[in-house]
Amino acid sequence: MIVAGWLEISTMDGVAGTTQVSVHALSVNDTYEDRTVTLNFKTTADEITRASMTITQTANNIVVITYNDADITTNNTSVGYGNNS
Repeated sequence: MIVAGWLEISTMDGVAGTTQVSVHALSVNDTYEDRTVTLNFKTTADEITRASMTITQTANNIVVITYNDADITTNNTSVGYGNNS
């Protein structure tokens, strides 16, 4: 799925309570403004947001990922959310 015209998000793996996604910036940010997308991880049953993650590509082309939940993890290849509660 392409979001905001510059970010591709692909679901890599997922089961109830756990989702792993891959995030790719599709283009260089050649503007003077940062661009940002917020992902909300919701339950399918009640559509309640359980966690959110903000992905920013700065004007210097640095990608910054921030999140509001300790269950979100990142590494050099993927981003994951796992909540067993």
